[in-house]
Amino acid sequence: MTLAMLLLLPAIGSAQCPNVKIVEGEHGDTIVTCANPQITLHADAFITTQHFNGNYLVESIPYDPPEPFTAGIHLPLSIDDVWDSQGGLDIDFPFQFFGVTQTHVFMAANGLVSFNSSITAGQASGYAWDTYYPINPSPSNPSGFPWPNSILGVASDMDPAYIPASESNRRGVFKYSGGEVPCRHITVSWNEVPVFGHSSEQATYNCTHQVVLYEGTNVIEVHVKKHRSYGTASGGTKSAIGIINADGTSAFMAPGRNPFQTPINEDAPEAWRFTPQGTTVKAISWYRLTADGDSIELGANANSPAARQAEGYYSSSDHMSAVVYPTEPADYMVTVRYNGATGYFYYLTDVIHVNVDTSTSYTLTSPQSSGRGRAAACHGSRGQFNVSIPASSAYDTIVWNVTRMANGRTSTVSADHYSVGNSNATLWVEPMDAIHEGVADTFHIYSNVFFSNGCSRSDSVLYIVHPVYDIHYHEGICQNQSFEMWGEHFTLENDYMRHFRSAAGCDSVETLHLRVSETNIYIESISSCHEYTWRNGVTYYESNTGTAITDTVIERNRYGCDSVIQLNFTLLPIEARIEANPPSATIDRLNIQLSDVSVGADRREWLFPNGTVNMSQTAYYSFNTDEDSATIGLHVSNNIGCEDDTTITLHLLKENIWIPNAFTPKEETNNRFFVSCVGIVYLQMYIYDRRGELVGHFEGVDGSWDGYDTHGELCKTGSYTYVCRYADIINPNAILVKRGTITLIR
Repeated sequence: MTLAMLLLLPAIGSAQCPNVKIVEGEHGDTIVTCANPQITLHADAFITTQHFNGNYLVESIPYDPPEPFTAGIHLPLSIDDVWDSQGGLDIDFPFQFFGVTQTHVFMAANGLVSFNSSITAGQASGYAWDTYYPINPSPSNPSGFPWPNSILGVASDMDPAYIPASESNRRGVFKYSGGEVPCRHITVSWNEVPVFGHSSEQATYNCTHQVVLYEGTNVIEVHVKKHRSYGTASGGTKSAIGIINADGTSAFMAPGRNPFQTPINEDAPEAWRFTPQGTTVKAISWYRLTADGDSIELGANANSPAARQAEGYYSSSDHMSAVVYPTEPADYMVTVRYNGATGYFYYLTDVIHVNVDTSTSYTLTSPQSSGRGRAAACHGSRGQFNVSIPASSAYDTIVWNVTRMANGRTSTVSADHYSVGNSNATLWVEPMDAIHEGVADTFHIYSNVFFSNGCSRSDSVLYIVHPVYDIHYHEGICQNQSFEMWGEHFTLENDYMRHFRSAAGCDSVETLHLRVSETNIYIESISSCHEYTWRNGVTYYESNTGTAITDTVIERNRYGCDSVIQLNFTLLPIEARIEANPPSATIDRLNIQLSDVSVGADRREWLFPNGTVNMSQTAYYSFNTDEDSATIGLHVSNNIGCEDDTTITLHLLKENIWIPNAFTPKEETNNRFFVSCVGIVYLQMYIYDRRGELVGHFEGVDGSWDGYDTHGELCKTGSYTYVCRYADIINPNAILVKRGTITLIR
């Protein structure tokens, strides 16, 4: 990194520790008048970086060391060119140097403060540094300074061994840790330490300077009261003021002090500040402090009259400025919350007092006042509010406004509900009906006074109208019992009334409606189409005609009185059933009669495939010849709400011809070969023997073959082939052929 020197000129000193200050009015009383009803408060916050960007701001500041040069512990540094034999000093607060958190510092006789952990107590510190000056580090050419990670303040060849024993308590090197959060600090001071080689000129050839490390800001300061380098009054070895990082690749040096040989005299002391640079994140809020110790944060509700006294608003996006307009003297506080670079949380505050010109002030009061800015009454009463203006103040008009609050919403009250008198200085609010029974109504009473000098003032009262209660209790007892309420015992059925005052002091009424319950016997009639489990835990599978007298339970009514309940159970089973006649349709009989033969049903619905519904006891279904089957549904129900469903699938038998496979001529039965058929309009049968000769023939559905051939002889036992040609009524013009064999058995 290239050496960076950031010099702010002219030299302006700023706070070393985290702080915030309200600059408006320089902390004096700021007065709000009617001509200037608001002021803008500004805050100036000093917070250094949380995210170090590698740079330091180097400033020349006024010489003002925070501690005496002899503050703290006197170090036993009486040897030339060594580090403190006590091992330095622990840092009691978070501190970062070049973005790295440090916990310990070492100090040397030759004006060095270092965070280098390799240093050991009493180790030699070196002295001939002229060859390293000027310190001008870069990544390719580190400074080569023998003690990096150090503060040079002022680095010079000094020798405490020259201090006379008689002055050893007040001269030498001192280390100190003190201060309060968030402004703790560490100082390392060299007080009248002689330069090397000038034991005979100690009165003038000695050095007094101080290095300071500050909490919260990680600021480093060097205050130089006087300094002389080794050599003659006009010159000698070199000295330097600055800071160097841990690897010697970055350094920030005081301008004109890298290096220098000219003296710094006591009549012209100097001081330098090194402030780390980077980004900072902070949260800033403003509050109005109330007389009862509360703090109300300023918000955005600046246009609401009721909020004017309590609130202001932020006039800049970073909340560094806020606009306030109090109607009475008030204190305002600004707070800054942020985490320092080491994660330590800081909370900073400042307070300013704002006065209010009361020459045009007035008071808004009410005989029903219940505290500051509040009034209370009961429903049905009339509210009164009075404006009192000092005799020395002249006003033109008083304007009133009344709003009602309900469910978080504000509505304007009509002028029909209030009236004014006494030169508008008195307002009466008439009784109004409650929006919600038993709930208090809330009103804001606003008064606006316009004074003759052009000023105007406003004030408001929160008016709460408490409910008047009319409470009813409905209770019951059993015979021979009593009910206790209001410290009394009641045994008779009646309505009892008591007057009382609510917590808000409103006259209210309570009414007790007392009922007396006798022991009763109830019959519970249950009808069900299936088994039923009653409240006694018993399941009944049939009507309880024989056990009804003993089927009882005892239960308590809502008043806690015994009641006898008896069960009268009737079982009304229901089952859906269908009869079909005939069971199947045939090609010549396509209609089927359907009969509802259900058990326990009072009504029915036939559900047909085409979506139609029939509610008759008997229904009919007619097949189309292209159907094979149809499913018919039946839904039945009875008068007690029971239901049941069933279905039947009907079939259309389309096999219209049947031919047997054997017969026995000359027997008493099965002695002829014939065709059993349905819906046949044409039929011819031909029978052939194994040689293919025609042995038999008949025509028509009533025809048959007796087993004799065309010559009148009975055919032999064996298998014969037949060919049947036929047509049915569905398609009488289409000739169908059926072939097979028939066995003749003799």
